Amino acid sequence: MEPRLPRGFPGPRARSGTACPQLQLADIVGHVLIGTLIVGFPIAVALAWYHGHKGATRLSAGEMAVVSLLLVIGAGLLIVLVRPTNKQVSVKSVAPSAPNPATETISTPSASVAVVPFLNLTGDVGKEYFSDGLAEELINELTRVPGLKVPARTSSFAYKGRNIDVRQIARELRVATILEGSVRSAGERIRVTAQLVNAETGYHVWSKTYNGSFGDVFKLEDDISAEIIEALKSSMHAQLPAVAAQAPPTADPEAYRFYLQGRSAPTDVAMRLFAQATTRDPRFARAWAAMAIERVVAAAFGAVIPNALADAEHDANQALALDPNLPEAQTALGIISAWRGNWTAAEASFRRAVELAPDDASPRVFRAANTSCSAGHLRQGAQELQEAYALAPASGVVVSVLAAVYSMEGQNDAATKYAELGDALGGSRDSSLRAYSRSTAALRRGHYAEAGEIILPTLPAPLRSPAASLTVRRVFMAFGASNDRMAASRALTTLVGSVKPDDLGVQPRQDIISWYATLGDMDAAFDFANRSVDEFARAGTVGTTWGGLWIQEMRSFRKDPRFQAFVTRLKLPDYWKQYGPPDGCDLAGERLVCR
Repeated sequence: MEPRLPRGFPGPRARSGTACPQLQLADIVGHVLIGTLIVGFPIAVALAWYHGHKGATRLSAGEMAVVSLLLVIGAGLLIVLVRPTNKQVSVKSVAPSAPNPATETISTPSASVAVVPFLNLTGDVGKEYFSDGLAEELINELTRVPGLKVPARTSSFAYKGRNIDVRQIARELRVATILEGSVRSAGERIRVTAQLVNAETGYHVWSKTYNGSFGDVFKLEDDISAEIIEALKSSMHAQLPAVAAQAPPTADPEAYRFYLQGRSAPTDVAMRLFAQATTRDPRFARAWAAMAIERVVAAAFGAVIPNALADAEHDANQALALDPNLPEAQTALGIISAWRGNWTAAEASFRRAVELAPDDASPRVFRAANTSCSAGHLRQGAQELQEAYALAPASGVVVSVLAAVYSMEGQNDAATKYAELGDALGGSRDSSLRAYSRSTAALRRGHYAEAGEIILPTLPAPLRSPAASLTVRRVFMAFGASNDRMAASRALTTLVGSVKPDDLGVQPRQDIISWYATLGDMDAAFDFANRSVDEFARAGTVGTTWGGLWIQEMRSFRKDPRFQAFVTRLKLPDYWKQYGPPDGCDLAGERLVCR
């Protein structure tokens, strides 16, 4: 389950929110809320800090050459003189193209394997869903083996399409072996080649080719996973128990085909495919869970879908009734509960999702974005993202969300580093998170014009017209010119009044609240904030995530006497009673007091 940008973090901003904002918190989260989905909050910490961020001393080119030569010689001598008999393989943890990567030596369990996406060699790009699906199902099968460490889909699929040595992937995911392969086909006949690669040497330790048909896909997956386990036992001296065979996710091959196609399709297409899968097999739990996630993602990105939340809730509950151990369904319920302001229920669902999928970054990213950040627990959110980053260090979404959350915390240098890492990892889906991080850093350095220019391209179209752009630029320049702030605030009010409410997404609304507060116009800030909550209520939500309330630029807003009534409208006090007040605040009975 790739952490698509959660609502409340900066994402496609025209009609969306994104995860932990003010970003709005990612996607991935983030790449704000990506820093990005990593840290994102944590994959970005390395997407590690998780998505972690460390400094490294540079070596000269000559020194590096000498060190490299000595390492090669030393490795050769060790191979000749010492036959490894212990059950641990020591590798280096290095963030992919990360600024100042860490070089901490860690212990990697010998019983560990990462399944990277299989190559589609069918000659038909339309069949790539099958090679991806095969790799995903092998992850699911191998995850069931007690004592075997298997990174989740979010972690290993982040390397898809990147020409990266398998040894680097193994270092970053902290595994001793990599499973790679390819798929060829002729009609309904398929040929699958799978290879197990030793992370230290880069050599194959096992390889085999399987022939079958699409209708036999579940048997193929069982055969491959069983032989992989045996190969690990012999090549890595790992003690792994046999696992009883389980029933396939569906008895209908066509329903399974629809499901696999939906996993790699755009949201609107995916929803149709999952609907077809559940129509053919109403007991296909995974398809119901995937449908629930797609509905909430579509709603987060501004799609107008009647009864989206109610239908998503139905789909998630249907999935859990069929299979109570589906983390995707629990994640969907967590997002839905957070949008409705049922924060404690959301926390319970996210915690259950993390428990069910401890090696998957996605539930941690969504939890950080939707509950921790919204409730003002930014330090906790950053920690959760650091954990996510450690699990998925190559996920651009996680890294970008992490960058955004560091911005929210006021850690501008760390946010910038993770934004740079998000750029290196590529992807445009989370670019607005990185823009948020850069704009915020520029604003805090006093570079007001630069901050405005960075954020402008991410705003919805009505705020990017020539006339609107002039107003936005004036607002940013007024941040540094106290004599023009009230006039800029009035100009902003005129601009906002000219825009249809439906044309402002969640994140832009939080941006505008922040702009008013930074200009010092608290009356306008609270008026617009309350009108926004009124708009959200018509859709049955409280506006999704509210991480933007807790950034340093909103300190005056939080200290205003009207803030208590506002957070009560958001239904946050019940969450604080159970899990503690926001960072920098105290709870005095029912009243929140922020320093």
